[in-house]
Amino acid sequence: MIYLIIFLVFVYWITESISEAKTWKSSKYSTKPINPRYYHLVRLPETLSIITSHIILGYMLLSFQGIFIVCVVEIMGCIVYERIFCLMNYKDFWYFKTSKWLGIPHPQIWIEIYLFALCFGGLIILL
Repeated sequence: MIYLIIFLVFVYWITESISEAKTWKSSKYSTKPINPRYYHLVRLPETLSIITSHIILGYMLLSFQGIFIVCVVEIMGCIVYERIFCLMNYKDFWYFKTSKWLGIPHPQIWIEIYLFALCFGGLIILL
């Protein structure tokens, strides 16, 4: 069951990054560009509700340990999301985005790598 939850959370983040990359790529060729601040503000409730549903599902199936497992996998999923997005939009897996997400700058690549490794180690311990 734990592996199914982990798989589903990763599938969500991977498909989300592909769909958003396609959205931004298509907006580059349209006549009216997407306003990034408005777009992210509209997407925020959707993303938060999905993450919350993942956490609730983790709690319902695995109690408090499930909350921690899902939170760790969500962080890892966000990192995978960013890397796939950069690969699709900028043709560079390690591209550093200088834009801001609702005023928050993107973390440096080395921080993402460190955080992913830390989360992966924590996931191994939790399982």
